[in-house]
Amino acid sequence: MAFLQSALGAARWIRVGCAIACILSGCATVAPVSGPEAGTQRAGDSNRGEGSPSEPVAPGPSAAAHPVDGLEAECSRGSAPSCLRRGNALMKRKGVSEAEKHEAELLYKRACELGDQVGCLSHDLLREHRRIAEQDARRAVAPPETACADNAEKGCVRPDPLRHAGGDKDDPETMRVLDRACAAGEGAACFRLGMILAEGPGGRKRERLTAGMFAKACEMNYLEACHRLGLLYEVGKGVAVDERRAAVLYEQSCSAGIAKGCSLLGMLHERGRGVTQDLRRAVTLHKTACAADDVDGCTRLVMLYGNGWVGAEDVRRGMASLEKACAAGGAEGCFILGRIHSRGLGVAKDDVQAARLYAKACSAGEPRGCFGLGVLHENGRGVDRSDEQAAVFYERACEGGEPAGCFNLASFYAGGRGVVEDPRRAATLYEKSCDSGVPAGCSGLGVLHERGWGVSKDEGRAAALFEKGCEGGDPMGCFNLGVLYETGRGVAMDAARANALYEKTCAAGESAGCGRRTP
Repeated sequence: MAFLQSALGAARWIRVGCAIACILSGCATVAPVSGPEAGTQRAGDSNRGEGSPSEPVAPGPSAAAHPVDGLEAECSRGSAPSCLRRGNALMKRKGVSEAEKHEAELLYKRACELGDQVGCLSHDLLREHRRIAEQDARRAVAPPETACADNAEKGCVRPDPLRHAGGDKDDPETMRVLDRACAAGEGAACFRLGMILAEGPGGRKRERLTAGMFAKACEMNYLEACHRLGLLYEVGKGVAVDERRAAVLYEQSCSAGIAKGCSLLGMLHERGRGVTQDLRRAVTLHKTACAADDVDGCTRLVMLYGNGWVGAEDVRRGMASLEKACAAGGAEGCFILGRIHSRGLGVAKDDVQAARLYAKACSAGEPRGCFGLGVLHENGRGVDRSDEQAAVFYERACEGGEPAGCFNLASFYAGGRGVVEDPRRAATLYEKSCDSGVPAGCSGLGVLHERGWGVSKDEGRAAALFEKGCEGGDPMGCFNLGVLYETGRGVAMDAARANALYEKTCAAGESAGCGRRTP
């Protein structure tokens, strides 16, 4: 296994790779070892998961470095490393029984409960592996490929195993085929497993599995997985948030010629997150990405026009690439072009052209295109003004996963604009947008609870929602919370707190707050 230590930079991920290989292959060739190498930690590896053992374990051939005697007792006394090593020892046994697998699963679970992230990953992987094996046994389906039947695991991933799954990417047969190929060292199979897991439901457990598969694929030099793992680190899905690690993974991907890694790293340099803020470096990275027709890289070039490092030629190149993507049916390219024309970014403002591009993006399944077209219809820009048409496009945007569409549609239902007034429907939509990260959606739902309109009247709940909206950046959430503190409704009366909230509202440009302030 080719561990990319320069990218991952942490012995913790060596242990993760070890655990994954151990579970998927039955630990036939992988066992934990100790010694000077296992105890070393390179500079910069300070973000291991809380509760991880102080001595990371590296892969190696020796099976006798950690005696099993005493590990179970140490585990019961709260030693996460002992639980993990005891579980690995069980899984390493030749002809491991189902009872031993179950015991190992419990040990991994215990390590996870004690704060060891590798324990969590090992537990989830083992459960998933056992689930697939049980389904296979029930179905008694023969391997679909001769290569798999002949135990040539690397052949299991070719031809495309999804062809044998009847179109169901989460089919156990598909998962088993990819599972065997991944365990045999096929990075593409590990990546495919990660993508299947990422696209399905399953909550945090599935997110951890996804991160584990991408990590293993990246370690195997399947570099498409590296920037996807970086994205998980950037947002904290399946792993703890670590923007520095995300930057390292993006850098590795970019250096290998993957344009998306360059644009993602460029965005971190723009904001100074995980790396030093460096706009010049960001522009260089976006130029590299755009030259390879990466939509995000080209978009950022156009957006950054006029900062001194992006010239007119860069904008023309970016626009040409986006137009090429849109003409080829790329919905995102059409949407970005629509936004550029709508805002006049590097080009003359043209709402008619923006509407045409948003419509094309929406028809191709880009919910942001539907939202943009709804905004134009609501305001009569480039198209006829129509609340009814705006509501139609906001609904399409919301159903497609664009939370801003849910919020705008909620406002329409609350006010009876373009649709029949329906406060219950408004409440559902406000809640959906609030849960999806739209602060104003939280404030809107708060108003309904404060009035008892479409939902139960609950001023305490209203106060909590206003606070969530305010903290998220919605000034009207601050204002409404200020009113509750001023009048003592849903919260204890607090004139000073109310005044501070009005000040905050006013500072954000909302005149309502300015008029309520007291000296």
